[in-house]
Amino acid sequence: MTLGHQALVLQGWGQLDEALVLYKKQEVICEELGDRAGLSSNYGNQAILLKRLGQMDEALVLYKRNEEICENFGDRANLSITYWNQGCVYEKLNNPKMQKQLWVKSIAIRKAMGIPTEDLEKTLAELEKSLE
Repeated sequence: MTLGHQALVLQGWGQLDEALVLYKKQEVICEELGDRAGLSSNYGNQAILLKRLGQMDEALVLYKRNEEICENFGDRANLSITYWNQGCVYEKLNNPKMQKQLWVKSIAIRKAMGIPTEDLEKTLAELEKSLE
């Protein structure tokens, strides 16, 4: 976890390449320890960073890995987050259909969990309006 926290600090300072190095080191440690929860968190954080770096394909790969872990462990809250974040990547890739599909999944999970979705639904409605 310490490496991930350090990476977040570096990210905040704009030192993205250095942050990515620490995330990669943390990823290896989580894999060696079999820490699936740590790995899931790491994948999500790396994907956010890769998106900022414009590496959309790489970000999607990590979001998909995160999605798989969340599904395997029944972590619906983080699954909804990774769906939303994947949708944001597809927004950058100018693929609004895929973006909408993922955002709909994210909102459905949150609703089922009783998590408020009004703001997300407004954002989704704006996307749907732009698709008309």
